[in-house]
Amino acid sequence: MNDVERSIFKTCDILGLYGTDLDEGTAYLLGRAVGSRAQGRRVVVGADVRPSSPILARSLVNGLLRSGADVIDLGQAPTPALHYARAQREAYGTVVVTGSHHPAAYNGFRITLGDLPMTPEELAALRLSME
Repeated sequence: MNDVERSIFKTCDILGLYGTDLDEGTAYLLGRAVGSRAQGRRVVVGADVRPSSPILARSLVNGLLRSGADVIDLGQAPTPALHYARAQREAYGTVVVTGSHHPAAYNGFRITLGDLPMTPEELAALRLSME
């Protein structure tokens, strides 16, 4: 997948069919974009139990590192654990690889910068920086 699928950008997160709408390339580009915003600060990453989550998380982390972010990778972890780690480690934000309540074939990313999830406007700007 060379182009970022626009339809994966939802109101407050990123979600799509793994292998069709999003893949490792998408995760890497997202990591680069979030890492650029982090400007060397810490970002906590974690993933749910879906089969595609570790693959996407690895590519996401590679993109974050390539952009100079300081990454704390929790591996498989529930979303609240990421927020706890962010507060304890004074991190800039979190990215959880999760498809939430959607079928297992779907996956995505929930991004928090500071104490708040990304707004639709911030997600739109992030998407533009991934193109």
